[in-house]
Amino acid sequence: MRLRSRRKSLAVPLLTATAVCAAGFGALATMWATGRWRDRPGLFDYESATWGDALLLPIGTALLTGAVRALPGSGSDRRWFWLAFTAGAAAGTAVQASWLRDPNPATNWTLPQPHTFNLPGWYHAAFFVLLGGATCGLWVLLVRRLSADAASAVQRRRAFAAAVAAAASFAAFAVLVVRDNATTSATSAGRATLVGLAVAAVAVLGPAIVMTVRHRDA
Repeated sequence: MRLRSRRKSLAVPLLTATAVCAAGFGALATMWATGRWRDRPGLFDYESATWGDALLLPIGTALLTGAVRALPGSGSDRRWFWLAFTAGAAAGTAVQASWLRDPNPATNWTLPQPHTFNLPGWYHAAFFVLLGGATCGLWVLLVRRLSADAASAVQRRRAFAAAVAAAASFAAFAVLVVRDNATTSATSAGRATLVGLAVAAVAVLGPAIVMTVRHRDA
């Protein structure tokens, strides 16, 4: 019975990791392999698009999903999730818009010329916005559930451990993004990306402090 319960608890996070990997790296790798994009920096020239999208983002999202599911929910969860989703998606949209508005961006296989996304570019922008919104929503749910009194000490410890691992995965992804954008930091789009990362770091750091305090008090 315990083994069956553990398998059931792992099923959704594993499906989440698979979906994120397939929708991100899998879809973009398929477009890269089947299209003619070789005249500019491509998919495998960016560590955040390979190691990040294929490994770190799926692992981080799966761990975050598992942490949320390890804790009891409440009737207001859906409202808070969608509010946070909207905020995260809006921030992601602003970052993508900055790349389109930049008159002199660092072009690549998804942005072949200023103000122009091609098919992979629009797909990546949509993936970026949706995943940013979902991640923001999950973090808010996690903090709310950890801050509530409904969870047991065991549930809190499990959720806290998964959340720390998730934060580490997202932090590693952020490092890869910074490295990939090192040569574009002088452009407005590059600066917008770095500002977006800084905002995301603050948004994660605040909840992390709350979770740490609650974990120590538990």
